[in-house]
Amino acid sequence: MRRTPSPSVRRVAGAPGVALGAWTLADCGGGDGGRTSQQGGRLTYAIDQDGGCIDPHQSPLATVQLVTRGVVDSLVAQDPRTGGFKPWLATSWTVSPDAREFTFDPRPGITFSDGTPLDAEAVKRNFDRVVDPATKSTSSVLYLAGYQGTTVVDGDTATVRFKQPGAQLLQAASTAFFGLESPATFAKGPQGTCQKIVDSGPFTLDSYTPRQEVTLTRWADHAWAPATAAHQNAPFLDGITFKTISEDAVRSTRPRPSRSTMSSTSSGPPPTSTA
Repeated sequence: MRRTPSPSVRRVAGAPGVALGAWTLADCGGGDGGRTSQQGGRLTYAIDQDGGCIDPHQSPLATVQLVTRGVVDSLVAQDPRTGGFKPWLATSWTVSPDAREFTFDPRPGITFSDGTPLDAEAVKRNFDRVVDPATKSTSSVLYLAGYQGTTVVDGDTATVRFKQPGAQLLQAASTAFFGLESPATFAKGPQGTCQKIVDSGPFTLDSYTPRQEVTLTRWADHAWAPATAAHQNAPFLDGITFKTISEDAVRSTRPRPSRSTMSSTSSGPPPTSTA
């Protein structure tokens, strides 16, 4: 991904179903292929439908996973090349021989963007929340079939237990649908988190306007990328705006610079972004 930072010039990029990962964005413009990393700029990305609820614990839509992947961090990361699992929020984990117990060791010292500790208790409260009928989860809850609860062994260790083998857990726990959210926000209820989630990812969610847009801003303090990421610190981008544009032709067409934008540039057209 090549980008020339410009806070006033944005690209509307296309096709639904494109996996716009948080760490693809974090790496944007940086370090590979001999290129020089550049800080700044805001990406505008067009999506084909509104999620209706921005909370990945509740929504089953791929659009919501796309938008929130840059906001939520996961316990583990799945390597796209090998299919294996690598550390992320959990530095290590063990699985019992019968695959009924999964013990995770969250990385010490991490917080959510609101300052709430991301510890074993937070892991427990997130898993408990997904299976709570009040959450009305329609997708994530399916991967916790047979869930018996999570035990906080100590501040940095949590054990998730199942009635029957839960071989699906690691793969599920690597997705945004199981991204950890700040337990401090759960008191707002499902409707409240449908409008605003608080997480530990490289971007924070500023606003969600249904059927219009979602805006994210770089979290400068973020420093716990997954082991699969080349860039381990905060994102290079200043932020991302997801625009809801249902028309395929409009969503995939590169906008022309306006006259006002062009006239503000002293030497030809303004810089553009190439994904």
